[in-house]
Amino acid sequence: MKEPLVIFTSWGGAQYLDWWLLVHLLGGLALGYACRVYGLSFIYAFVIVGAILVGWEVYEELANIAEPWTNTLLDIFFGLVGIWLAYEVVLFENFSMNFWLAGLLLLIWGGLNVWGWFAWQAREAKASQLQAEAEKVMTTIDH
Repeated sequence: MKEPLVIFTSWGGAQYLDWWLLVHLLGGLALGYACRVYGLSFIYAFVIVGAILVGWEVYEELANIAEPWTNTLLDIFFGLVGIWLAYEVVLFENFSMNFWLAGLLLLIWGGLNVWGWFAWQAREAKASQLQAEAEKVMTTIDH
């Protein structure tokens, strides 16, 4: 079954854009601000956070969390956009305000991850249940 191009009604994996793009954007933004707070240059932050983003997508693949390759690339892209925003959009000149902003963004990012994780678990459980019911029907038909 072909994935829809865009889904913003649930955490389901779309071909291009879904709610997970917010998680990746906020993750890149929060980690970018954290890198700024610690005085890392944009290039170092881009490489470090970019490696984390790519590593996460590799983990998803190894854990059989299936999503279209276009969605994977866009997840990484939006995370990198988040880093760029953290370095290009100076919201506060004050160090402590940037520190708190990074913390707040990480907190929101974590909450979105938990929400998305539970939504994914529920979707997987429903898919398993539907598959078991289909197999039961097929077994009944075969006999």
